[in-house]
Amino acid sequence: AFHFACHLRMLKHTSEVETLVQHVEGATYVPLARQDQCCGFGGTFAIKNADTSTAMLADKMRNVLGTGAEICTAGDS
Repeated sequence: AFHFACHLRMLKHTSEVETLVQHVEGATYVPLARQDQCCGFGGTFAIKNADTSTAMLADKMRNVLGTGAEICTAGDS
């Protein structure tokens, strides 16, 4: 599975990631439900709005775990 960070979604760079993962030998791309959903961790948002950020991440993680994927990766550092 792949977490699309906000900047990738806003730049509409999602198909490239799907194509890349699909070309990794032995890998199967599993799309996240609500892959347009924010994880709540951008910039200082997580610090200034910790409760909201934590709730957003919990929701995101339910979707990640719901894929059954062994690995969830992202393009952010």
